[in-house]
Amino acid sequence: MASESLSEFPDDVLGKLCDPKVGIVTTCTFLPSIAELRNFCHREWDRIAPRLAEERAEEARRLYAPVDVETPDEREARRAIVKQKFQELIAELKMTSAMNSMRK
Repeated sequence: MASESLSEFPDDVLGKLCDPKVGIVTTCTFLPSIAELRNFCHREWDRIAPRLAEERAEEARRLYAPVDVETPDEREARRAIVKQKFQELIAELKMTSAMNSMRK
């Protein structure tokens, strides 16, 4: 669980985390929790390459958001085709209904 939780961080940040001279072992008196590991990595990442927390959250939303492979133009073209086919079906049903009425 810890390795999966830390997989988003670049190698240089993880290297600092594990460094016995400047890493997390220099600030903890007991085994650190996963939250403490992540907090250390976030602080180190901000120190190495300053980024706002909102930018990091936006990046995560973008990376994990569902992908819509259909462009708006493609979606509109598909809707037009469905609408045309639906109108053809209605016309065919009306014609079939009229023919059945004439037979009676």
